[in-house]
Amino acid sequence: MRMKDDTLEFLGDRKKLSFQEREYMEIIWKKPDGISSEELYSAFQTARGTIAATLSHITDKGYVVFQKDGRNTIYVPLVSKLEYEQAVLKQKMKKYMGFGSLTTLIGMFCGKSELEEHEKEEIEELIKKISKEQ
Repeated sequence: MRMKDDTLEFLGDRKKLSFQEREYMEIIWKKPDGISSEELYSAFQTARGTIAATLSHITDKGYVVFQKDGRNTIYVPLVSKLEYEQAVLKQKMKKYMGFGSLTTLIGMFCGKSELEEHEKEEIEELIKKISKEQ
């Protein structure tokens, strides 16, 4: 089954971020515990309505949640920048190379079109170990 180009299968089929939405997420990702709407409004030289609409789109796509804090709204990321980048990369690998697995990619770099089960397990364990160290 062919995936739509605007969705990320490896992120629960969330829609990809547009260029503008990505710019907003770059600011939000810098504050993983949450960023106020006022901080976001001051970060962009755009009309408040445009900023609010973009934040609404990002929320609808499932990248952030918001909570009210008096007159402010606090936006908290649900997806880290690393998770997003990994999903985009896996999607591209699947689209252009026919697979979405880093394990398969490593096997290809080693000149193997198919890995044995124990080789896959060793690579996956190494990837998990490296991921924990970040």
